[in-house]
Amino acid sequence: NTVGRCHPIASCSNTAGSHNCICPSGTEGTGIECQDVDECADNSTKPHNCSRLAQCNNTDGSYLCLCQEGYQGDGFVCEDVDECLSPSTCGRNLTCHNTPGGYNCTCILGLAYEAGTCVSVENCLNASRACHPHAACHPTKGSFYCHCQGEGSYTCDCWDEGSYRCRCDLGFLASNNSQCLDLDECVLGLARCPDSSDCQNTPGSFVCNCWDGYQGNGTGCQDIDECLDNSTCLENSTCVNTYGSFLCPCNVGFLSINDRNHHSKCIIL
Repeated sequence: NTVGRCHPIASCSNTAGSHNCICPSGTEGTGIECQDVDECADNSTKPHNCSRLAQCNNTDGSYLCLCQEGYQGDGFVCEDVDECLSPSTCGRNLTCHNTPGGYNCTCILGLAYEAGTCVSVENCLNASRACHPHAACHPTKGSFYCHCQGEGSYTCDCWDEGSYRCRCDLGFLASNNSQCLDLDECVLGLARCPDSSDCQNTPGSFVCNCWDGYQGNGTGCQDIDECLDNSTCLENSTCVNTYGSFLCPCNVGFLSINDRNHHSKCIIL
């Protein structure tokens, strides 16, 4: 007889003439039916004991407590991790400051901070003499680098104090006198423009312009059907679309002439 039988995870205790079914810890129910309790839920009937600095993760019949990033412990007790104990946490010329659950790095007195490291402002100003006249010096990576100001055709990087190298931007070619000259992709045949279009060179790149009477469709140039507009041709004429243009021949029984303003019109024969 299965009537009154305990749930498989419930414990059964014998009583005089009967028995009791008790759901295990982490579950609730009559004992005949037992279901998991989500201790991590805000309105849980059996709230968890995780630290306020931990994340509660519900499991079947129980839960886990995991300390948040920047903290360590068993989840019930979480303590701050002092990242500054490791000398590699911050870079050269940087001072590490531990914070609850994290840290920050600041430059020591007299140094400027940029791109994750520190460098002497005076050294960077002196290094600017090695930069191109149109480039500015920026402190980084324990040294400095020269970067073009505004829109330039070159980028100069200085990783060792007093020396630098320049690379032409995409679409430019280095010349013998340390200048970057624009590549004419149209003349050199490097551009791939679609049919019914012309290539136009631009500084560092190019554009493809559809011919008159054509329009771009995202992948190429397609003919514009001017005859879809009823006002394209004059009265007593018929619009005939052609590739890149259109014709307006007079209807049967009409003759095309030019008026005194050299405008064409169709008159009856």
